[in-house]
Amino acid sequence: MTKQDHERGSVTLEMVILYPAVLLFLGVIIHFGIMGHTNNIAHQAATIALQELRLERGADSAAVAAAHGYLSNTTLDGAWVEIAKGPERTSVTVSGTSPSFLPGLENQISETVTGPTERWVN
Repeated sequence: MTKQDHERGSVTLEMVILYPAVLLFLGVIIHFGIMGHTNNIAHQAATIALQELRLERGADSAAVAAAHGYLSNTTLDGAWVEIAKGPERTSVTVSGTSPSFLPGLENQISETVTGPTERWVN
């Protein structure tokens, strides 16, 4: 079976368009997977800090240290922890930068966890 003259090169032209589109699609899927994983890391660090704060004598410095201890070997870069403690609600926000699979994209990640402030009532 031989190709006819009008079909010569058609496969190459299709692949010039198809291969970059498939590679871009795979790159975007990997990129959003990395962002989702880093988002889960930030959420878990905020949860750990909130649990530390909700202890009877939980201090802000201990909560920040617990969050940074969890984040020490993770992919969240430049992480910082913000604490807002009120009489009714306590919230912890963990923010940072997620690594990027696609060049040139900055990914700021921020996760906030809120819970009731524990207190003793007589």
